[in-house]
Amino acid sequence: MARFDRQMTEIIKKLGDRLETLVKEIDSYQREQKSIQDEISDFEEFQGNAGDLLPDILRIARDLDVELSYPGEDEFESLKNRESELSSKIEELESERALRKTDAEKLHAKFPQIWRLADIARENDEAASSDQPDYFSRFNLAHFQDKIANHYEDSFALIVDGYNAIGTIPRYDYRGSGCRLGECRDRLCRDLDFLSSQISGKIIIVFDTVHTYYEKTVNDLKIVYPDNRQSSKQSGDDQIVKLVEELSQDSQAVFVVTNDNELGGRVTVVGANLLKIGDVFKY
Repeated sequence: MARFDRQMTEIIKKLGDRLETLVKEIDSYQREQKSIQDEISDFEEFQGNAGDLLPDILRIARDLDVELSYPGEDEFESLKNRESELSSKIEELESERALRKTDAEKLHAKFPQIWRLADIARENDEAASSDQPDYFSRFNLAHFQDKIANHYEDSFALIVDGYNAIGTIPRYDYRGSGCRLGECRDRLCRDLDFLSSQISGKIIIVFDTVHTYYEKTVNDLKIVYPDNRQSSKQSGDDQIVKLVEELSQDSQAVFVVTNDNELGGRVTVVGANLLKIGDVFKY
Protein backbone atom coordinates (compact mmCIF):
# COMPACT_ATOMS: atom_id res chain seq x y z
CA MET A 1 0.00 0.00 0.00
CA ALA A 2 2.91 2.35 0.79
CA ARG A 3 4.22 1.89 -2.76
CA PHE A 4 0.77 2.63 -4.18
CA ASP A 5 0.54 5.80 -2.06
CA ARG A 6 3.93 6.99 -3.30
CA GLN A 7 3.03 6.34 -6.91
CA MET A 8 -0.35 8.03 -6.57
CA THR A 9 1.29 11.01 -4.85
CA GLU A 10 3.62 11.36 -7.83
CA ILE A 11 0.71 11.12 -10.30
CA ILE A 12 -1.28 13.75 -8.40
CA LYS A 13 1.74 16.06 -8.17
CA LYS A 14 2.33 15.77 -11.93
CA LEU A 15 -1.36 16.36 -12.58
CA GLY A 16 -1.35 19.52 -10.47
CA ASP A 17 1.79 20.77 -12.20
CA ARG A 18 0.25 20.13 -15.61
CA LEU A 19 -2.93 22.00 -14.68
CA GLU A 20 -0.91 25.02 -13.52
CA THR A 21 1.15 24.91 -16.73
CA LEU A 22 -2.02 24.74 -18.83
CA VAL A 23 -3.48 27.78 -17.04
CA LYS A 24 -0.30 29.77 -17.71
CA GLU A 25 -0.08 28.71 -21.36
CA ILE A 26 -3.75 29.46 -22.04
CA ASP A 27 -3.42 32.87 -20.38
CA SER A 28 -0.31 33.68 -22.44
CA TYR A 29 -1.93 32.65 -25.73
CA GLN A 30 -5.13 34.54 -24.88
CA ARG A 31 -3.14 37.71 -24.22
CA GLU A 32 -1.38 37.40 -27.58
CA GLN A 33 -4.67 36.62 -29.31
CA LYS A 34 -6.34 39.67 -27.75
CA SER A 35 -3.51 41.91 -28.91
CA ILE A 36 -3.72 40.57 -32.47
CA GLN A 37 -7.52 40.83 -32.51
CA ASP A 38 -7.25 44.48 -31.47
CA GLU A 39 -4.79 45.13 -34.32
CA ILE A 40 -7.02 43.38 -36.84
CA SER A 41 -10.02 45.36 -35.60
CA ASP A 42 -8.11 48.64 -35.99
CA PHE A 43 -7.02 47.71 -39.51
CA GLU A 44 -10.55 46.69 -40.53
CA GLU A 45 -11.89 49.96 -39.13
CA PHE A 46 -9.30 51.85 -41.18
CA GLN A 47 -10.37 49.92 -44.27
CA GLY A 48 -14.02 50.63 -43.61
CA ASN A 49 -13.46 54.36 -43.12
CA ALA A 50 -11.27 54.63 -46.21
CA GLY A 51 -13.69 52.66 -48.38
CA ASP A 52 -12.85 52.55 -52.07
CA LEU A 53 -10.30 55.34 -51.55
CA LEU A 54 -8.00 53.03 -49.60
CA PRO A 55 -5.51 52.50 -52.49
CA ASP A 56 -5.37 56.27 -53.07
CA ILE A 57 -4.87 57.03 -49.39
CA LEU A 58 -2.05 54.50 -49.17
CA ARG A 59 -0.44 55.92 -52.32
CA ILE A 60 -0.70 59.54 -51.11
CA ALA A 61 0.72 58.63 -47.69
CA ARG A 62 3.59 56.79 -49.35
CA ASP A 63 4.32 59.70 -51.73
CA LEU A 64 4.33 62.22 -48.87
CA ASP A 65 6.30 59.96 -46.54
CA VAL A 66 3.47 59.75 -43.99
CA GLU A 67 3.63 56.66 -41.80
CA LEU A 68 0.27 54.94 -41.38
CA SER A 69 -0.62 52.37 -38.76
CA TYR A 70 -1.91 50.15 -41.53
CA PRO A 71 0.00 47.06 -42.63
CA GLY A 72 0.57 45.80 -46.08
CA GLU A 73 -1.69 43.05 -47.35
CA ASP A 74 0.92 40.38 -46.59
CA GLU A 75 1.28 41.50 -42.97
CA PHE A 76 -2.48 41.77 -42.58
CA GLU A 77 -2.90 38.20 -43.84
CA SER A 78 -0.12 37.01 -41.55
CA LEU A 79 -1.89 38.50 -38.53
CA LYS A 80 -5.14 36.76 -39.43
CA ASN A 81 -3.33 33.45 -39.88
CA ARG A 82 -1.63 33.83 -36.49
CA GLU A 83 -4.95 34.63 -34.83
CA SER A 84 -6.43 31.49 -36.34
CA GLU A 85 -3.46 29.41 -35.10
CA LEU A 86 -3.89 30.82 -31.61
CA SER A 87 -7.61 30.01 -31.59
CA SER A 88 -6.83 26.40 -32.47
CA LYS A 89 -4.06 26.18 -29.86
CA ILE A 90 -6.26 27.67 -27.12
CA GLU A 91 -9.09 25.30 -28.02
CA GLU A 92 -6.68 22.35 -27.83
CA LEU A 93 -5.30 23.43 -24.44
CA GLU A 94 -8.77 24.16 -23.04
CA SER A 95 -9.84 20.68 -24.09
CA GLU A 96 -6.88 19.13 -22.26
CA ARG A 97 -7.52 21.37 -19.23
CA ALA A 98 -11.13 20.14 -19.04
CA LEU A 99 -9.89 16.54 -19.20
CA ARG A 100 -7.22 17.09 -16.53
CA LYS A 101 -9.71 18.91 -14.31
CA THR A 102 -12.07 15.93 -14.53
CA ASP A 103 -9.16 13.63 -13.71
CA ALA A 104 -8.32 15.79 -10.69
CA GLU A 105 -11.90 15.76 -9.43
CA LYS A 106 -12.01 11.94 -9.64
CA LEU A 107 -8.72 11.55 -7.76
CA HIS A 108 -9.83 14.17 -5.20
CA ALA A 109 -12.94 12.14 -4.46
CA LYS A 110 -11.24 8.73 -4.39
CA PHE A 111 -7.99 9.54 -2.58
CA PRO A 112 -8.48 12.68 -0.42
CA GLN A 113 -5.66 11.91 1.99
CA ILE A 114 -3.15 11.09 -0.74
CA TRP A 115 -4.25 14.26 -2.54
CA ARG A 116 -3.47 16.23 0.61
CA LEU A 117 0.01 14.70 0.83
CA ALA A 118 0.65 15.50 -2.83
CA ASP A 119 -0.58 19.05 -2.31
CA ILE A 120 1.85 19.54 0.58
CA ALA A 121 4.68 18.04 -1.49
CA ARG A 122 3.95 20.42 -4.38
CA GLU A 123 3.95 23.41 -2.04
CA ASN A 124 7.26 22.27 -0.53
CA ASP A 125 8.76 21.86 -4.01
CA GLU A 126 7.48 25.32 -4.93
CA ALA A 127 8.97 26.88 -1.80
CA ALA A 128 12.30 25.13 -2.38
CA SER A 129 12.60 26.30 -5.96
CA SER A 130 11.67 29.93 -5.35
CA ASP A 131 11.86 32.62 -2.71
CA GLN A 132 8.08 32.84 -2.83
CA PRO A 133 5.31 30.65 -4.26
CA ASP A 134 3.93 31.41 -7.70
CA TYR A 135 0.95 33.38 -6.41
CA PHE A 136 0.35 34.94 -9.83
CA SER A 137 -0.80 31.57 -11.18
CA ARG A 138 -3.62 31.55 -8.62
CA PHE A 139 -5.26 34.76 -9.79
CA ASN A 140 -6.87 35.89 -13.01
CA LEU A 141 -5.12 39.22 -12.52
CA ALA A 142 -5.32 40.70 -16.03
CA HIS A 143 -9.01 39.84 -16.34
CA PHE A 144 -9.66 41.21 -12.85
CA GLN A 145 -7.94 44.48 -13.72
CA ASP A 146 -10.09 44.78 -16.85
CA LYS A 147 -13.26 44.24 -14.81
CA ILE A 148 -12.40 47.06 -12.39
CA ALA A 149 -10.56 49.25 -14.90
CA ASN A 150 -12.51 52.42 -14.05
CA HIS A 151 -11.49 52.15 -10.40
CA TYR A 152 -8.06 50.55 -10.63
CA GLU A 153 -6.07 53.69 -9.87
CA ASP A 154 -8.53 54.80 -7.17
CA SER A 155 -9.37 53.50 -3.75
CA PHE A 156 -11.88 50.66 -3.79
CA ALA A 157 -12.90 47.77 -1.59
CA LEU A 158 -12.97 44.12 -2.61
CA ILE A 159 -15.11 41.93 -0.35
CA VAL A 160 -14.67 38.16 -0.75
CA ASP A 161 -17.34 35.65 0.28
CA GLY A 162 -14.87 33.37 2.06
CA TYR A 163 -16.67 30.05 2.27
CA ASN A 164 -18.14 30.48 -1.21
CA ALA A 165 -14.58 30.77 -2.55
CA ILE A 166 -13.46 27.75 -0.51
CA GLY A 167 -16.36 25.67 -1.82
CA THR A 168 -15.76 26.73 -5.42
CA ILE A 169 -11.97 26.53 -5.86
CA PRO A 170 -10.40 23.03 -5.57
CA ARG A 171 -7.19 24.44 -4.07
CA TYR A 172 -9.12 25.61 -1.00
CA ASP A 173 -11.93 23.04 -0.88
CA TYR A 174 -11.42 20.98 2.29
CA ARG A 175 -14.19 18.54 1.31
CA GLY A 176 -12.17 17.02 -1.51
CA SER A 177 -8.58 17.71 -0.53
CA GLY A 178 -8.46 16.15 2.92
CA CYS A 179 -7.20 19.52 4.19
CA ARG A 180 -8.66 20.73 7.49
CA LEU A 181 -11.04 23.67 7.17
CA GLY A 182 -8.78 25.97 9.18
CA GLU A 183 -5.82 25.17 6.92
CA CYS A 184 -7.92 25.91 3.84
CA ARG A 185 -8.98 29.26 5.33
CA ASP A 186 -5.34 30.12 6.08
CA ARG A 187 -4.31 29.16 2.54
CA LEU A 188 -6.99 31.39 1.01
CA CYS A 189 -6.05 34.29 3.30
CA ARG A 190 -2.33 33.96 2.42
CA ASP A 191 -3.14 34.13 -1.28
CA LEU A 192 -5.44 37.14 -0.82
CA ASP A 193 -2.76 38.87 1.23
CA PHE A 194 -0.52 38.56 -1.83
CA LEU A 195 -3.29 39.93 -4.08
CA SER A 196 -3.65 42.94 -1.77
CA SER A 197 -0.02 43.83 -2.50
CA GLN A 198 -0.79 43.95 -6.24
CA ILE A 199 -3.81 46.27 -6.22
CA SER A 200 -4.60 49.74 -4.92
CA GLY A 201 -7.83 48.73 -3.18
CA LYS A 202 -8.29 47.04 0.16
CA ILE A 203 -9.47 43.44 0.51
CA ILE A 204 -11.91 42.19 3.13
CA ILE A 205 -12.74 38.50 3.46
CA VAL A 206 -15.80 37.41 5.42
CA PHE A 207 -16.35 33.97 6.99
CA ASP A 208 -19.37 32.65 8.88
CA THR A 209 -18.73 31.77 12.52
CA VAL A 210 -20.51 30.52 15.61
CA HIS A 211 -18.63 32.96 17.81
CA THR A 212 -18.96 36.64 18.62
CA TYR A 213 -17.94 39.31 16.11
CA TYR A 214 -14.22 39.20 15.47
CA GLU A 215 -11.91 40.82 12.98
CA LYS A 216 -8.20 40.96 12.42
CA THR A 217 -5.87 42.54 9.90
CA VAL A 218 -2.96 40.63 8.38
CA ASN A 219 -0.73 43.03 6.47
CA ASP A 220 -3.21 44.62 4.01
CA LEU A 221 -5.90 41.94 4.35
CA LYS A 222 -8.86 42.37 6.72
CA ILE A 223 -10.52 39.15 7.94
CA VAL A 224 -14.03 39.39 9.41
CA TYR A 225 -16.09 36.85 11.36
CA PRO A 226 -19.65 38.14 12.05
CA ASP A 227 -21.53 37.66 15.32
CA ASN A 228 -23.53 34.49 14.79
CA ARG A 229 -24.73 33.87 18.35
CA GLN A 230 -28.44 33.26 18.72
CA SER A 231 -29.03 36.57 20.51
CA SER A 232 -27.59 38.64 17.66
CA LYS A 233 -27.47 36.12 14.85
CA GLN A 234 -25.78 37.52 11.74
CA SER A 235 -24.66 35.40 8.81
CA GLY A 236 -21.64 36.02 6.65
CA ASP A 237 -24.00 37.23 3.92
CA ASP A 238 -25.59 39.74 6.32
CA GLN A 239 -22.15 41.00 7.28
CA ILE A 240 -21.16 41.45 3.64
CA VAL A 241 -24.33 43.45 2.92
CA LYS A 242 -23.63 45.60 6.00
CA LEU A 243 -20.06 46.26 4.86
CA VAL A 244 -21.26 47.27 1.38
CA GLU A 245 -23.73 49.74 2.90
CA GLU A 246 -21.05 51.27 5.13
CA LEU A 247 -18.39 51.54 2.44
CA SER A 248 -20.81 52.86 -0.19
CA GLN A 249 -21.72 55.75 2.12
CA ASP A 250 -18.11 56.91 1.80
CA SER A 251 -18.57 57.12 -2.00
CA GLN A 252 -16.14 54.22 -2.33
CA ALA A 253 -16.44 51.70 -5.14
CA VAL A 254 -17.22 48.29 -3.66
CA PHE A 255 -16.81 44.92 -5.40
CA VAL A 256 -18.20 41.70 -3.94
CA VAL A 257 -16.70 38.39 -5.08
CA THR A 258 -19.16 35.51 -4.88
CA ASN A 259 -20.94 32.87 -6.96
CA ASP A 260 -23.92 32.99 -4.59
CA ASN A 261 -26.75 34.39 -6.71
CA GLU A 262 -28.90 35.31 -3.72
CA LEU A 263 -26.08 37.27 -2.06
CA GLY A 264 -25.23 38.81 -5.45
CA GLY A 265 -28.75 40.17 -5.73
CA ARG A 266 -28.66 41.60 -2.20
CA VAL A 267 -25.35 43.43 -2.57
CA THR A 268 -26.13 44.97 -5.96
CA VAL A 269 -29.30 46.49 -4.50
CA VAL A 270 -27.22 48.34 -1.88
CA GLY A 271 -24.63 49.60 -4.36
CA ALA A 272 -21.98 46.92 -4.88
CA ASN A 273 -20.44 45.77 -8.15
CA LEU A 274 -20.67 42.00 -8.47
CA LEU A 275 -17.72 39.81 -9.51
CA LYS A 276 -17.79 36.05 -9.95
CA ILE A 277 -15.13 33.87 -8.31
CA GLY A 278 -13.61 33.24 -11.75
CA ASP A 279 -13.21 36.99 -12.31
CA VAL A 280 -10.53 36.99 -9.61
CA PHE A 281 -9.26 33.42 -9.14
CA LYS A 282 -7.92 30.86 -11.59
CA TYR A 283 -9.23 27.37 -11.02
